[in-house]
Amino acid sequence: MVLPLALIGAILVSLFIVIVYQAIKARRVSRKCYILLLNRAIGDLFSCIVALIVCGYVLLWHEINRDMVILMESFFTGSFWSAMVSYVALSVLKLFAVWRPFHYRKWFTMKRCINLIVFSWVVFILMISYTLGVSALVKIPALNEWSGCKMETCARAMYRSRNLVTAGVYFFTIAVFVITVLLIRRAQKFVDSFKKRDSDNSEGGRRVRFPLWKLALNVATFAGLYLFYVIWCIGLLINKDQCYFQRNYPEMMRILAFVRCTLLLRIVVDPVLSFITDFQVST
Repeated sequence: MVLPLALIGAILVSLFIVIVYQAIKARRVSRKCYILLLNRAIGDLFSCIVALIVCGYVLLWHEINRDMVILMESFFTGSFWSAMVSYVALSVLKLFAVWRPFHYRKWFTMKRCINLIVFSWVVFILMISYTLGVSALVKIPALNEWSGCKMETCARAMYRSRNLVTAGVYFFTIAVFVITVLLIRRAQKFVDSFKKRDSDNSEGGRRVRFPLWKLALNVATFAGLYLFYVIWCIGLLINKDQCYFQRNYPEMMRILAFVRCTLLLRIVVDPVLSFITDFQVST
């Protein structure tokens, strides 16, 4: 099931990237908003490629190293991270477009959006480097002898910290969106008093170019289909048995396969929803 979902996801996301890039270039859409969606799509494509590589390795390689598979899975979280960065940034953009419409353009420039995207990927690379570094200390004999790291200590602490960050990112994304919606409803009354007089002089007056319901739809798919992954992470955090995963490895991998499918399903669903609902992209 992972292979067809990853293949379909890669095709749809690639098409979405091309279409959104053309829309941004033609200035049919809000550049700041859609470059953040483009960032999410790049993370999705990266995850699909990693999933395809893992499937190819498992199907074609004669002797499968399960540690190698687990390490490659670490890169799979790229879609989760890029989606979080994009949705949090979009929520803040929507909030300031209504709350501070006259300062919106000054505070949120295209350059700052690009810098945010670059910074987010630097953080992601650091997290991956941490994962690979700890794994090397545990698995490579020379480094293991030097460090004294074990699977039950160093590696488990690394995976627990990664799962904690994952759960935190999930709830932080949803919380930021909910707070944004509540504050926008309060700020809307203030903005409406200026709407007739200055509706064309600010970016806030053009906020319909990326209405809140589009962001709500994206966050809903994120919250719904990533819920299983977060439950998986929280379950591993709650479990105090250091050897539970290793003792129940086959069953845990079957559950993890289902979790992967839900992550890939979100990657497939998001471009389809955009093609159906977003006329600015589909035209």
